[in-house]
Amino acid sequence: MGMWIGRPGALRDIDEAAVSYDRTPDLTVSEFRALSGAVTTWTAPAQPRRLKVAWTRMLRDDWAHLDRMVRRLDGPGPVVVLDPLAENMLAGAQSLGRGPVAQWTPSAGVTLMGGDTAWTPVVANVSGAPSSGLTLQWTHPSWPTGYPVAPGQVIAWWAPGVVTIAGELRLTWYDASGALLSTSRSAVTTRPMIQAAPANAAFVTPSVQFLTTGFAAPGPAMLRTARPGDLVPDPPAVERLTGGHLTGTGAVSQWTVTPHLRLATSGSDVVVNYAAQGPGGILRFKAPLAAGWPVIPGDRVTFTPSPALAAIGGASYAYLEWLSPTGQAVTTANTTQAVAPSGVGFVVPAVQWGASTATGVKIGANSLTVAPRHTGTPTVAPGDGTPAFSITGYSQGTVPGQPDTRDVSLDLVEVTSAAG
Repeated sequence: MGMWIGRPGALRDIDEAAVSYDRTPDLTVSEFRALSGAVTTWTAPAQPRRLKVAWTRMLRDDWAHLDRMVRRLDGPGPVVVLDPLAENMLAGAQSLGRGPVAQWTPSAGVTLMGGDTAWTPVVANVSGAPSSGLTLQWTHPSWPTGYPVAPGQVIAWWAPGVVTIAGELRLTWYDASGALLSTSRSAVTTRPMIQAAPANAAFVTPSVQFLTTGFAAPGPAMLRTARPGDLVPDPPAVERLTGGHLTGTGAVSQWTVTPHLRLATSGSDVVVNYAAQGPGGILRFKAPLAAGWPVIPGDRVTFTPSPALAAIGGASYAYLEWLSPTGQAVTTANTTQAVAPSGVGFVVPAVQWGASTATGVKIGANSLTVAPRHTGTPTVAPGDGTPAFSITGYSQGTVPGQPDTRDVSLDLVEVTSAAG
């Protein structure tokens, strides 16, 4: 893994090893000494990072890219530098869930509290209706479109502080002009989401979608080029369905339906018939001994409907219903895989018939697996940020007898803007 550098949308991976690499931040500490000998120090709130990088015998394609960038042949600065030593692309305070609430963009129904100083923790109060699509996104302080990336770069995104109420981790990709390309989603929130940047991607915005209401901490959180330690293996899942639930056979009392539907048997199979009493209808699996199948918040639940149920068509879909330890409805997840949210004790797999009039549908073989919360997840390091940089120094030396190679050095400084 080398250093990605260039203008947004035109990054190049300089994978040649640098002979020197100084990435020391500028502390800007001033020292005042009183007549008594006592010392007072003052530090500026902003501590920009400076980079000094040098390569020897750099090959033509790499040094030509740097030379073109330094000479501003494709436009003015600033430029993007994806530091290979950075463990977190989020800004420092942002990665810890502290500081101004402007570092995050909440949707309606999500309120951010705290952040009075750069060291004050921030808390997200999720109070709206989950069905309205409650989200929280992490906002880049310099690049308005998102965090710079390069096509093919494999990104790891994780926000462990929101696991108990989050339904999805999301990465939204944009091109260099800011046009939306696509959104990647993962219903597994208990470990990092790993996703390669698509073609033409220049920026990414990380976010979470909330499954239920409650309080969550936006920190710690990490966004970085994926590392081997981020690829946390899934813990083994255990099948919870047994008997007729597993095969779609036996007594019809193993399922319940709303009045729009009717259950019947056809040989050993249980079938669902549309009762023609208006649109819609819900088929629910009925646990043999409790309100549902027991789960612990943080468990990963996967419902795999039979091919017949999956092919009902229309507005039909399979989903999960979450119940409290006393059997009261908590929320639903309009997906077949999700992490059990905070406050739940049971899960019930269900199928929404939608407006379909499908009838004579065999329940068939289904699966409901539960895997425990991931362990051995990576440590979230404080953020280094992905600031905009301006090139303040440049040298290029030729190597006698090797016209296609150059000795190159760059000096860069973190900036808020770079005019001209």
